Amino acid sequence: MNLFETSSASQSTDWMFFGVMLLAIGLGITGFIVWFYLSTKAGKKKRKRHHRYHKHVNPTLAQTGGLPPLRQSDKPPKGV
Repeated sequence: MNLFETSSASQSTDWMFFGVMLLAIGLGITGFIVWFYLSTKAGKKKRKRHHRYHKHVNPTLAQTGGLPPLRQSDKPPKGV
C-alpha cells in the first residue's frame, strides 16, 4: 500500500503533492537559516570583550633590572 496513492491517479494530484513537499522542505530550510543567523548574531554580542592589562607572572629581565651578577667559580650555586 502506497501512502501517496490517491483514488484519482491524475497528473495534477501528483504535482500537488510535489508542490506541498517542496514547500515543506523550503520552509524547514528557511526556518533553519533564520534561526542560525539569529543565534550567531546574538553570540557575537556576548563574546565581545575588552582587552585588559594583565600583570606578568614572570617579569622580563628589563623589568627586573637586567642580568644577575656573575657567580664566582669557587662557590656553588644556591640550592645545591
